[in-house]
Amino acid sequence: KNLSAEIEVLNKAKCSHQLKQNECEIELNSLQQILDDNQNEFELKRIEMHNKVSLMRSNLEIEKSKHSKTKLLLKQTIEGIQNNLTKINHKNKEKDEQIALLQTQLQTYQARHPWL
Repeated sequence: KNLSAEIEVLNKAKCSHQLKQNECEIELNSLQQILDDNQNEFELKRIEMHNKVSLMRSNLEIEKSKHSKTKLLLKQTIEGIQNNLTKINHKNKEKDEQIALLQTQLQTYQARHPWL
């Protein structure tokens, strides 16, 4: 009877140990699932951030390109205005010279014909 009672105690202990082991495996599996979920979520966030950074870089390059084009257009416009001003100044100089010549001719004419 003592042996039988000891075997029963050992069997209960074995069952209790098996139950604890099962509970531990369930908890371990649950924690492993949480870890996997967190890693997957982290990977998705990393990919999302990477995509956002790529998009921002693309937008920055587009803005740089627009800025360069605008800068070039402004430079060309300024050069065009400067060329037009040079032409206008040249024409004004020619007209000033013509006016001076006409004034000289008028003075000469008036000197020859003082009665006018």
